[in-house]
Amino acid sequence: MAALAMPEPKTDTAAIDELLARFQEALNHQRWESLDTVFTGDVAVNWFDTQYRHGRSAVIRQFRDVFQRKPRARCVTDGYRVHLGPDRAEASWHPRVYRLAADGTARGPARTLGAFTARLVRTDAGWRIRHLDVPW
Repeated sequence: MAALAMPEPKTDTAAIDELLARFQEALNHQRWESLDTVFTGDVAVNWFDTQYRHGRSAVIRQFRDVFQRKPRARCVTDGYRVHLGPDRAEASWHPRVYRLAADGTARGPARTLGAFTARLVRTDAGWRIRHLDVPW
């Protein structure tokens, strides 16, 4: 059995920053294949306490379906927090969604969606989301 890696706050926080940025970038630019590097294979997502998706393919398909219905929606992440433990972390953040006008500029006020919360694990390939609660 491998020993647990003790958290290294600066290194791990930077890696989790990059993971969450990759997640947002994939959603905003509909780069669904990039989500393979965000989620574990056994990821579970709880959508507003009514729908559950299990497995990376099902989760990616759900995000794709939501964002393809709203092709001009863009997310900006505010104020996320990370709590590190050995090989595990918890993260929460408040995404704001706004719509793009035809000329590519933001239109209307951003809408805050509540707090996303995630449980992350350190894998051989880096940090990945294993569980995500989506409030919308």
